[in-house]
Amino acid sequence: MPGTIENIKVAVRVRPFNNREKQRNAKCIIKMHEKTTELINPNDSKEKPRKFTFDHSYWSHDGFKNDKTTQPDLKHINGYKYADQSKIYQDIGKPILENALDGYNTALFAYGQTGSGKSYTVVGYGKNKGIVPKICEDLFTTLALRKEKNDKTTYEIRFSMMEIYNEIVKDLCNPEQGISKKGLKVREHPTKGFYAAEEQRKHFVPVRLVKDLLSTTTLELAENMIEKMMIFGQQSSENLDQDIQYQPYDYNLDDIEMKANQKQSATCCLS
Repeated sequence: MPGTIENIKVAVRVRPFNNREKQRNAKCIIKMHEKTTELINPNDSKEKPRKFTFDHSYWSHDGFKNDKTTQPDLKHINGYKYADQSKIYQDIGKPILENALDGYNTALFAYGQTGSGKSYTVVGYGKNKGIVPKICEDLFTTLALRKEKNDKTTYEIRFSMMEIYNEIVKDLCNPEQGISKKGLKVREHPTKGFYAAEEQRKHFVPVRLVKDLLSTTTLELAENMIEKMMIFGQQSSENLDQDIQYQPYDYNLDDIEMKANQKQSATCCLS
């Protein structure tokens, strides 16, 4: 990644208690300060907290306004460190898009147990848009601005969404294929790597169509607790010289959400 030394960055986020945890009077055993996350032993208050340092430690447990926007509540003791969806996108989503536009293959992995907040962070809910919808908007906005500046590069946006569940790969952009229990066959290309055979890649121009597809599949993703992968491929051709043919190149922006195969505990969840 240009301008940085590390090619991989790791972030954790702690969510608010859900209704079940509130009913059980659960206690938060997580503390965060800047990049450090502390875990406290609830059975032994004298035990020294275990500290872990990440590239980002996002506190989203409390300190927000109880409305549809969930903006930071500066009157709350933790309002100053509350990380909303915009904060997450600026730190994680935007750099991923910028590196993809610079020609680097990029990927975002969201990993955690069921109910830890992966879908909320990646997709979002209502006005609280997640990383993927914001990337969609910025992607098309950026390409439109480049076109206005007489950028001679031609971009082609390819969008696909796949489900990988119980070792079966399904194409969520193809409803007819989704009925089949066999799933797609996974192949390996000598230069491009692994790919799903017969996968459909939607070619979208308006961002509205991408939003529509996201909204229609989000409920299915949440109800079935499945894994999803979204791929943005941008094929551009730069006119290096008027007498020379166009030079094409491909790069991908992957978003992969994975579910940990474990039971949800009645404590704060990190994602």
